[in-house]
Amino acid sequence: MSTATVAEETRGLPQDLQTETDLLCACVIDSKWADIALQCVEPGDFASEGHQVIFQAVKCLRQGGRDSDVVNVCAELRRVNQPDLFEYAKALPVQDCWPERAAQRAQIVKQQSRLRRVIAVGGELRRKAFDGPDDPAAMIEAAIAELQEARQAWQPFQHAMPISFSEADRLYGDASCAWDPYLENGSLHIVCAPPEGGKSYFGLDLMRCFTTGADWPDGQENDVAPGNVLLVDYEATQRQYIDRARAAGLPLDLLRMQPPDCLPYLNQQGSFDLIRRWIEAAEARLVILDSWRDAAPGVNEDSSTEVSPTLQPLKAIARDFDIPVLVLHHPGKMYGATWTMQLTDLRGSGAFIGAARVIFGIDKPSAASEARTLKVMKRNSGPKPSSLGFEIGDAGLVWGAPTLRRRSRPRMDEAKAAIREALTPGPLTYGTLMAFCEKAGAKTRTVDSARDEMLKAGSIILGQDGRYSLAACEDG
Repeated sequence: MSTATVAEETRGLPQDLQTETDLLCACVIDSKWADIALQCVEPGDFASEGHQVIFQAVKCLRQGGRDSDVVNVCAELRRVNQPDLFEYAKALPVQDCWPERAAQRAQIVKQQSRLRRVIAVGGELRRKAFDGPDDPAAMIEAAIAELQEARQAWQPFQHAMPISFSEADRLYGDASCAWDPYLENGSLHIVCAPPEGGKSYFGLDLMRCFTTGADWPDGQENDVAPGNVLLVDYEATQRQYIDRARAAGLPLDLLRMQPPDCLPYLNQQGSFDLIRRWIEAAEARLVILDSWRDAAPGVNEDSSTEVSPTLQPLKAIARDFDIPVLVLHHPGKMYGATWTMQLTDLRGSGAFIGAARVIFGIDKPSAASEARTLKVMKRNSGPKPSSLGFEIGDAGLVWGAPTLRRRSRPRMDEAKAAIREALTPGPLTYGTLMAFCEKAGAKTRTVDSARDEMLKAGSIILGQDGRYSLAACEDG
């Protein structure tokens, strides 16, 4: 079955074939993503009949307690006599898939399925009307019944039941930090300081760590594989950010910002969907919004009713993409040559304090020095970490100890060594590879970062069958 055939099957109906393909790729990369998808969608929810058959194979495998890797999926397709789909499944573009987005893609597939259900009901009613029913009253009653059925199908939570903590633990995975314990994956963060207080420099320094793999400001080893960062600049300081990034020697190609004349204001319909698309396209590891005041024009910042709708979707974005989202914000009063931030100094309603899991403040303790202090004023998930001193230099922030140079990363090196050892006998699926490395003592997130670096460096390869193997030069 070709891509053109899939498109022809679904022409004119609500569908997202790329999302369906990405979801199937996630399912064959590792069975845990298949289990997440199966919590939300059924084979019939896919627009393409071919995708329905492949997902049915995945479902049968998981119900039988077997892995849903490409080899097993193809064997199941062969068993049900689907030779065309066998070749299509083997050619799934697993190299381009971001499996961590499986839950989000499953929701999109389900939503498109509900839309097609409503359209199908309308089409059936239209056909009956043109056929000239013998009993119009009976047709109306039947129409009401079918519309009620469609309405029930459209309400995703109508038949939802609570799940156990053990089920939730399997679905949601482990909580993690990008920079432990300062920056949490899947959480909304706020940094607050007066104008020229160092907020944007702090954001830029986080960009440095995410795009280069440099150690964190406290000297802690950075296990996050270098990747892209998304900046949404509402203050029209793009040129300033570019100049500062260049002065700091940052890789400009990994720093993404909004296109000209396109600002997704937080109080406008569709803005959060646009931000989600940008994150997906850039595979962003961090999102920074500078600043809230300019991002939500006309919103009464003292009204929790008006502020909350601008922050809650950002919390959902952080959670769904499992990345940190950082919002720059101003205090509610003016400061002089020195200042000490308090949590209650945040400008606006208590909705800001309630929405963010981590809130940073920047102090300037002395008028005789430009030294600043970064401190955590709120942290929901545990004790507040130590404050960190810094100064603003020509090439960005200079922390209390030199951190701009790349340090050795023993945990990352150990994870890479475990991956090489695991793959030396031959190719492995993601799940088998992870089990080997975790048994060797490596953390899941460190192994994922090491795997990403090795894929980019070409030292390991992800094959069409969804299995990882050493590159020829590594193997030799």
